Amino acid sequence: MKSKTRSHYFSGWTRLFEWLISLLLVIGTIACAIYFAGSAYLLFADEIPGFMDREIRLGVTSSSYTVAEASSSVLPPEPESVDVELTVPADQPRLLLTHAGTTLFGYLLGLAATFNLFKFVRSLRRDHPFIPENARRLRCVAWLMLLGSMWKGAAIMLVALVASDVFPDINLNVSLRGANIPLLTIFMFFIIAEVFALGVKMKEEADLTV
Repeated sequence: MKSKTRSHYFSGWTRLFEWLISLLLVIGTIACAIYFAGSAYLLFADEIPGFMDREIRLGVTSSSYTVAEASSSVLPPEPESVDVELTVPADQPRLLLTHAGTTLFGYLLGLAATFNLFKFVRSLRRDHPFIPENARRLRCVAWLMLLGSMWKGAAIMLVALVASDVFPDINLNVSLRGANIPLLTIFMFFIIAEVFALGVKMKEEADLTV
């Protein structure tokens, strides 16, 4: 009598997790398509069209601001850094192109990581969890997260450098200090990947002994 192999079934919460990742993939793909279309348009445009959003958010140092009422007895505290929203001039498409291009690359990294995570979660339901592909997918997610965190700081610096030419009166902060890298989460993915790689090796040895 032949034994039937039973597929792995998710619980309700885990199936919901798979559905949420699928939704993130769809939203991320749409966002990448929008930013790609906008970047391609700005690459050959002489000015920013009216239907595009010209607002960008940047971090500036406190030396960019002066107090209007110097004679006031109570002055507001001067912050070390402030996030300001700047309106890009219509005749400066290169600034908006830099902002859209760096954002597009960051979205592509996040989309690639989400896709590998989706393939990993989906394989848990269809295949045995300890397969070589799952270990490679988790490593890929960890490397993409590390690259994305490093790119976030570099993208801010690139946009600020271009914006410093467009807005010479504002002292823009182009330092990479304070860039938050989720090292704990990245290390966790690397460790889980090694656990899965060890599980694959143990499974192969167990199959050979049987």
